[in-house]
Amino acid sequence: MKLSRRSTRGPPESWFTFFGLVVVRRTDLLAAAAFVLSLSTVGYQAWQFVRGANPQMYHPDTVYIIFDKYANGVVGTRFAGQLSFTNDGEPGHNAIIRDVRLSLQLGEKTINEKWFAFANITRDDVAIKFDIKEPAHPFVVAGGGASSYLATFAPAVKDCGDQSLTCNQAEEFVSDTDFLQLLSEQKLVYFRFAGSVFGTPRPLESRCKVSVTPDLLTTLAANGWYAVLCASAP
Repeated sequence: MKLSRRSTRGPPESWFTFFGLVVVRRTDLLAAAAFVLSLSTVGYQAWQFVRGANPQMYHPDTVYIIFDKYANGVVGTRFAGQLSFTNDGEPGHNAIIRDVRLSLQLGEKTINEKWFAFANITRDDVAIKFDIKEPAHPFVVAGGGASSYLATFAPAVKDCGDQSLTCNQAEEFVSDTDFLQLLSEQKLVYFRFAGSVFGTPRPLESRCKVSVTPDLLTTLAANGWYAVLCASAP
């Protein structure tokens, strides 16, 4: 009688499925992990390509309220502040900021202004001056980069078209006395900064709020300008 030889092989290797793949050895597990990693990398790159540029805008931490005298002798209310932009898109996916508008609500009055110039600030005792560097213009925020500009804002002359006889072209202009009166009736003022980007209908928006204090009112009336802290608001 011939005895069968006892098998020297170990127990069968354990196996399991991994994303539909049958894995039976450690080397297979490493290969599967590398395969999934490569798929995720390709997927991330494809998502970044489809997403493109992703710009964000941040409101100024300090808003300058300015009473500016125009050539016709009228004193109007204007604003200025440091605008910051980021773009967390991949390098090469740049965003072009077209323009930025500012608006605030004072009771029933809405004040709208558009960026006017990029400037530097200088101060002499209690006087303040904005040294204009260049007119406000579209600029590029590179993918993975950031940009910042101190922008001055001004009310725009209203386009009345064929309604020039009944339309007020200076509707957006607010005098210093009118602004002080409107401001004195508020406790908080919300500033809304809205930007547009070439090639996309998605607007950029950032809001902040300013507390109206007695010092703000008296100093603004006396000096013709005031720098206020503008805290982030939803």
